[in-house]
Amino acid sequence: MTENEYAIAVVRELLSYEQRNGAVRLQEASVFVSSLSTRMQRAISTIASASAGFCESLTTLIRNLGGEPAPPCGRMLRDDPNYLELSVAWPRLIEQHEKLLGYYHASIEKLSEIPEASSLVSRIADEHQRELAVLRSLQPNNPTQPVGSPNG
Repeated sequence: MTENEYAIAVVRELLSYEQRNGAVRLQEASVFVSSLSTRMQRAISTIASASAGFCESLTTLIRNLGGEPAPPCGRMLRDDPNYLELSVAWPRLIEQHEKLLGYYHASIEKLSEIPEASSLVSRIADEHQRELAVLRSLQPNNPTQPVGSPNG
């Protein structure tokens, strides 16, 4: 496998993870989620929009490296009826974002020989790190959020 073929495989895998971004699924279901504040809805919308941009950037990178992206996988909500309870959905979203960030961090090293790829992946990882901080700050019953602070 050549260096470019390896990089294409790594970036395809990241694209697959990005396409399954939990914020996108939660945004699609947000009208059904109980107790979702305006700030939470804004954060989810911003993250979902950024994820779409990341998918475009990763797709462009794959093509620039001489490959073709794999077809996107379908999005499905979990069958778990508690998924639409904010007390369950928000921690899952945080957990999914932590995993997504981990995939990006692991890929930076793998792509170190291709500056265009490692730079893009590093930039996306930095943005996901900022998003994760926002998600954590908005988590219900977050001890860092002052009691009685407005959610809207």
